[in-house]
Amino acid sequence: MVARDKIKFKFFAIIGLAVLACLVAYPEIIKPVKPVYDFFNKTKVNLGLDLQGGIHLEYKADTSNVDSSKKADALQAAQDVIERRINAFGVGEPLIQTARYGSDDYVIVELPGIKDIEEAKKRIKDTPFLEFKEESGEEDNKEINKMFESANAETKKKAEEALKRASQGEDFGALAKEFSQDPGSKEQGGDLNFVKKGSFVPEFDKILFEGNLKDGEIVPALVETQYGWHIIKYIESRGEGDEKEVHSAHILFQKQSAENYPEFKYKSTGLS
Repeated sequence: MVARDKIKFKFFAIIGLAVLACLVAYPEIIKPVKPVYDFFNKTKVNLGLDLQGGIHLEYKADTSNVDSSKKADALQAAQDVIERRINAFGVGEPLIQTARYGSDDYVIVELPGIKDIEEAKKRIKDTPFLEFKEESGEEDNKEINKMFESANAETKKKAEEALKRASQGEDFGALAKEFSQDPGSKEQGGDLNFVKKGSFVPEFDKILFEGNLKDGEIVPALVETQYGWHIIKYIESRGEGDEKEVHSAHILFQKQSAENYPEFKYKSTGLS
């Protein structure tokens, strides 16, 4: 290929690339040609901060209360929190990264295409104080579990006291309204109406349908289920076999665990 041919080739190649870039950026110009328009309209170009403008934010991380061996984890936790908030913001191609300038640590946030800087700040830091936390470790979980075990032991003790009062003849409905932690039946004095077998958790069902209880009898021991400790009163039954239904009432003393309290899953990193 002679020099002149090479120049022509390069010229037409440049023209071709320019036309292609134009079609990708502005597919509307070929809208009448639907198949071609559809193809280029699906080709999305993500413009960065330098091309479409946007917001560049730098958050200085106060790591003065963080152990030096945990600073990297604390900064990563901060970055993860901001990423989740930015993703909820719906920003295309955001950039969130950590950086170190001298002795100071920063979290850098770039939001292409966003113009309202105050709204962006509000979304990232929607409370006056943004606290970053990390997942509790094994030792932390041990302490948390001990705390709940102690609280549950106290709850079970209260349940046993209430059972004693019910067994001695105190009004069951009044005790349910005073103590029960089941919002679905508390205001009805613990009344659970007529139900068929299989309506409750297995431990509860077994007592009602296999316990050979008499009408009006209160089960002499607490019944423990995944929800806690129940004081159960067998009121009456009707029907036979598969059609049998039991009318009962209960007082629930709820069992607590860390799973019911997400705030215990995380601990402070000391980073703000």
